[in-house]
Amino acid sequence: MTRYGNLILSALVLLLVLQVVVFAPRGVNAPRGERPAAEVNSGVDVAQAMRGVHLVESREGGREWELWADEAVAFRDKDLWELRQVKVIL
Repeated sequence: MTRYGNLILSALVLLLVLQVVVFAPRGVNAPRGERPAAEVNSGVDVAQAMRGVHLVESREGGREWELWADEAVAFRDKDLWELRQVKVIL
């Protein structure tokens, strides 16, 4: 029985390695064929890069506005954020 158990365990490990190496996704939540902004702006010094951004501004317990972005990149030398696929509710 341990011989078959070792064979099954080896097959499962091989399947896991194949899945990670061959079928691994390019990036988390990255659209196919589109490079993340951090890669596009690789010549610029990127301070921070985020995906799946959700920002809420509130005042006196009520929401003023909300912002969603698929991707946000901040640069070191500039006081600038680059946002992709932005949705805002005012």
